Amino acid sequence: MCRAMAHRGPDAHGIFNSDEHRVGLGHRRLSILDLSPAGRQPMSNEDGTVWITFNGEIYNFRQLRDEVGDKGHSFRSNTDTEVIIHLYEDLGLSCLEKLNGMFAFGIWDKESGNLLIARDRIGIKPLYYAISPGYFVFASEIKAFLRANLLDNELSNQSLYEYLALKYVSGNRTMLRNVRRLEPGHWIKVTDDGIQEGTFWGYKRFRNAERRRLDDYAEELRDIVHNCVSDQMVADVPVGAFLSGGIDSSIVVTEMAHVSGNAVKCFTVDYEESPSSFNESEYALLTANHAGAYHARARCTNNHGISLLPLLIYAMDEPVSEPLMVSSYLLSKTAREQVTVVLAGEGADELFAGYRRYKLGRYAHMLRFLPFRLRVLAQGMAKKLRGVYSFPYQVLRLSTAPQFAAEANLAFWPQEITNLLTSDQSLYSPPFFMDDPSPESVLEFLIEIDFRYRLPEYILTRADKMTMAHSLEMRVPLLDNRLVDFAMDLPWDFKLSGTTDKYLLRYAFRDQLPARVVSRSKMPFQAPFERWLPQLVPQYLADSQLVRAGIISGNGVAKLLGDDKISAQNDKIFMLLVLELWFRIFVTRSLDFDDL
Repeated sequence: MCRAMAHRGPDAHGIFNSDEHRVGLGHRRLSILDLSPAGRQPMSNEDGTVWITFNGEIYNFRQLRDEVGDKGHSFRSNTDTEVIIHLYEDLGLSCLEKLNGMFAFGIWDKESGNLLIARDRIGIKPLYYAISPGYFVFASEIKAFLRANLLDNELSNQSLYEYLALKYVSGNRTMLRNVRRLEPGHWIKVTDDGIQEGTFWGYKRFRNAERRRLDDYAEELRDIVHNCVSDQMVADVPVGAFLSGGIDSSIVVTEMAHVSGNAVKCFTVDYEESPSSFNESEYALLTANHAGAYHARARCTNNHGISLLPLLIYAMDEPVSEPLMVSSYLLSKTAREQVTVVLAGEGADELFAGYRRYKLGRYAHMLRFLPFRLRVLAQGMAKKLRGVYSFPYQVLRLSTAPQFAAEANLAFWPQEITNLLTSDQSLYSPPFFMDDPSPESVLEFLIEIDFRYRLPEYILTRADKMTMAHSLEMRVPLLDNRLVDFAMDLPWDFKLSGTTDKYLLRYAFRDQLPARVVSRSKMPFQAPFERWLPQLVPQYLADSQLVRAGIISGNGVAKLLGDDKISAQNDKIFMLLVLELWFRIFVTRSLDFDDL
């Protein structure tokens, strides 16, 4: 299992076994703090009664170290790992509430005989587990189970439906029936009496704290961001940053420059052979020059997309239909040549309302003065002229049927999924619905879906797997506990003011960034995947193993590939291509990769 994840930790490896208790822990180390042998894992407490294997970083470990040190614990290293051990000794499960960081770990307690696994609040670090009558296993990547021959070939029908609806599988399920994902903010304890699961943190909708002046919020936000960036720059190895042309990563790079006083090494990806709309180098260079940063570019070509995609599906472990995995992989490769840690701007869109779909509620609310029948008529026209995925149609549909707000996120629609699959399972249903069509409630609803499901399992999973494929650690200061707590108390109209997204974020940093970056509208980062399809589709979907296995309808695939409006179906074709590649790697195993 450890060998399958050598890319996550190339610097050292270790194994702890207790034949008496039938417990084993393994670890691959990427040295970040305390590069000496004292930082190796699995690591134990002073008397060897508590052992841990830990992936991630704890940003308040120095403060916590002082707290546990005052209680008489001794330290043999300068790592955050050892702090977790002693905190667990003192507080047990409650230690999880103290940790500010990204983590996935397992702790074995010899005295109680219990095994505890836990995942950070947001889900920045992945953690999977599998249960059978003879074992309980856990790992950072599913390929560890694959290499240990612990996977069966049975797919989850519900997960299959959900993937086709959302482009990923959410919650505690994976595509494989016998493999589970530990959800963000959750823990599992394995005891002689069985398995217990619980939460130490959960998402809460806007808490409507006492309203303050805009400038007060802006000043507090600047202070929090500065402290988060400063704390997440702590490392005993070189640290850099991913820089796109957006405001989020620009804030991170600018704050890094303020903290370090030196030229920050930042990295951007360029799509060659593609329209300028796919490239953000102009705006990234603007920020880099403004911050006095060193700026390097990773080149991504269509040949990269065609040749790398199967390998990257193996790296991802799960079918996640995100073409940006190719550029993320190449960007990480370029960055790893110079640094071991990068800071990135992920999370601000979800915390401060950065996506266009968050404006659906405001526009739908504006239409409520129109007669209901007129809105229904306009909805039908928008569907016919612009299609069901168009912004006008979704606004009009929301104004007439607010309970379907979740459809703003769907890829295949429920009836399309039923036509495509051979299973007789009932139609896919979104995780929950809403009844109140007010702009505030729609914004809360869509942000909650994204924060609880899409952010950890679609965005952060891709970020973790693509960076760790090159032994590169990515940190996300805009998802620091302090900033998340601040954003959850923020009045909704300071996030979305009129039609201005990320209103407070733009206001707070308006004097610290180039004006063109601050005022620039949210631009979705895209990949020219439709140029990869002409070579990949005949190779993998023309003779689909999913079709041969009776999972997907051959007629459904043929109809999709033969659609006259092929450009409108490219996104769905790419989804099927990703699923086909994953199926060949993890189920039929006709595609095999030794390592990354």
